[in-house]
Amino acid sequence: MPDITQAQAYFSEPECRLFARCENQGLGSVHLSLGPYSYEWFAVSMRYAVRLEQLFRDEEAKPYQSGIWLNKEILKEAGISYHKFEQNNGEIVVANTGVYYSVQSNGFAKMINWNIIPASANQLTATAVFCDQYVAQGFSSVLPFQQLLWEIAKKKAYANSEISKDEDDS
Repeated sequence: MPDITQAQAYFSEPECRLFARCENQGLGSVHLSLGPYSYEWFAVSMRYAVRLEQLFRDEEAKPYQSGIWLNKEILKEAGISYHKFEQNNGEIVVANTGVYYSVQSNGFAKMINWNIIPASANQLTATAVFCDQYVAQGFSSVLPFQQLLWEIAKKKAYANSEISKDEDDS
């Protein structure tokens, strides 16, 4: 599955931006900076997804096509909590399930990233929500989520886990 099971490489010139986005289907991702310059990150928890999606709608933008650069002014005005940090050469950033982010290079820089799929109820829920969101916005899904769910069910991959428990088991 391109974009899911293969690493991606980014080669950036100074001030090159990756606009506001979330990984494919809300998956987690790992980002390794190969320098020589650093990257500046603005990251927002999935907890603020509704507010971010409202911001996208207000700006008549869509994730992956947004052109919205998350910065402290926009985020503070929208009442959205965020983390701003610098990723230096050789450092790894892990963007967890459903994290929205914007990244800018501070000079010529390289980065390798790949997706991760944590085996958790949060990840399955986030992926389901993002799949529905993709359909609503006219995007095609790169992750065959329905097939994945059927495989999980057939293999009973989550038997006796937080995913398989119902409310009466709590």
